[in-house]
Amino acid sequence: SCDIGEMAQAIALYMVTVCIGLGLQGGLVLPALYSITTRKSPWVVLKGFASSLVTAFGTDSSSATLPVTLRCARELGYDSNIINFV
Repeated sequence: SCDIGEMAQAIALYMVTVCIGLGLQGGLVLPALYSITTRKSPWVVLKGFASSLVTAFGTDSSSATLPVTLRCARELGYDSNIINFV
């Protein structure tokens, strides 16, 4: 027999575990790797791309976000050959 309450509790625990893992990965591991490999602050890049992140979450469309992301990359001084590759 299958208890719905136990199953819901197990799924909720799994979801919380995944969210914590993603938070640690995005908030600690990836910024640390970026910082170690580039010797730059990841928070400067995050702040520079903030408008494209807001657009991405607000529109849920990569096509709408692309021009904003390219503008942010230009403003941060990325190489135009890399930006125009897209």
